[in-house]
Amino acid sequence: MGKPLEKLQILKEWELTEKNMLTKFLDLFMDNWNFVPIGQNLHFDFNWLIQRAKIVLDKEIPYRWLFCEKPYIDIKPILIIWNRGNFRMSGLHNLLDEEDGAKIAEWYRQRDYKQIIEYVTKEAETFIKVYQNLKAQIPKISPLYT
Repeated sequence: MGKPLEKLQILKEWELTEKNMLTKFLDLFMDNWNFVPIGQNLHFDFNWLIQRAKIVLDKEIPYRWLFCEKPYIDIKPILIIWNRGNFRMSGLHNLLDEEDGAKIAEWYRQRDYKQIIEYVTKEAETFIKVYQNLKAQIPKISPLYT
């Protein structure tokens, strides 16, 4: 229904180390795949995950398994259409005139983890609202739902 089934979990590298964080995430993500990941520009996230798993854990995640054999929903193409077909500036934060994550690196260097958590939480809440709206509106414009 477009609603989170559980409370948002934020894995914090500064508490776990990158190796432990990746291991914990992959245990949830790879071994217990009983959900459909929903996001914006998941190809970027999945490619990052593949590369970091290889570098940090020496673990191969098959590209085909992640991109072809498992279901996922990526709203990036819809955001591009929403942005009149322009790829540039089609990020959710641009279309909603919200702050992007450019400050995260600085917050991390300053160890201002509270700001990072607040940003990630707000971004997740915004994404959920947009996804719920898209889920409600897209069937109304589809000829398949007349």
